[in-house]
Amino acid sequence: MIKPIGERVLVQQIKEDSSIVVPDAIDEGKLPQGEVIAVGDIDDVKPGDIVYFSDFAGQEIEYEDTNYLILKLSEILAKC
Repeated sequence: MIKPIGERVLVQQIKEDSSIVVPDAIDEGKLPQGEVIAVGDIDDVKPGDIVYFSDFAGQEIEYEDTNYLILKLSEILAKC
């Protein structure tokens, strides 16, 4: 599994359904959300947390046929 370094978080984006999501085309004003998979050297979030972040935040990566986002801690706006 990927281990983020420093103040970074590995997130798997949660989509409302199985269709392709086009930013700003589904629900304007609704923040994207994702489940935290792994964290770097931080205590603010932990694996399993649901976090909200801005559109276009983070860096997309693919690992073992799954798409993830690597977010800086500062890009996370809120958590559940």
